[in-house]
Amino acid sequence: MSVVSSLKETNELLNFGSQMRTVAATTLNARSSRSHAIFSFKFENVEDPGSHRESTVTFVDLAGREDHSASHNKAAQFREMTFINMSLFHLAHLIQKLSDGQVDPGSLADFRNSKLTLLLSQALVGNSRTALVATVAPLQSLFEDSASTLSFAQSVKKIRTRPAVNNKTPTAVIKELEAEVRRLQEELGESRTSVVEREHELLAADRKSTRLNSSHQYDL
Repeated sequence: MSVVSSLKETNELLNFGSQMRTVAATTLNARSSRSHAIFSFKFENVEDPGSHRESTVTFVDLAGREDHSASHNKAAQFREMTFINMSLFHLAHLIQKLSDGQVDPGSLADFRNSKLTLLLSQALVGNSRTALVATVAPLQSLFEDSASTLSFAQSVKKIRTRPAVNNKTPTAVIKELEAEVRRLQEELGESRTSVVEREHELLAADRKSTRLNSSHQYDL
């Protein structure tokens, strides 16, 4: 996390993050993003010592879903594609559950399947205003991808958030944070067994991914 105090410093930080993002050429895109990009900008008003007002703006650029048969990724790119597609799958599954009202807004259990869904939890169920820009292609060969993107956007449109002004005293903020810590500790204690099961599932998925990657390299 970096502290900035001017527009120039903000742009410099944004440009640095953009330069650090990994891109590579595939048969579909000369500069294909090999990861998602998330830029969070947190505003804090500390002029009035009797109150605390803050707001966070988050910009997310999702890497597109890839089909190996079309992109012909090799070695490291194949592994990157696997992680990209897996995170997009968990995000799409979560969005569908949210649009159907099957997620408890007070719990983060449904957001823990991936880092991406956990980072987006406040934007999807918290005190926020959220907008989505979807990109589709007019090509017939990409019809399925465009249809999937539009279906995802339709599900996002059904989600409702309730934004409110964050204007609280420091004491109230501390009490809320302490209550949140207690709630998370209780939830963690109740889910220790499921955490172990989840670790076994992740280990099995990692082994499967390794075998697929080894098999792919052998084919090459």
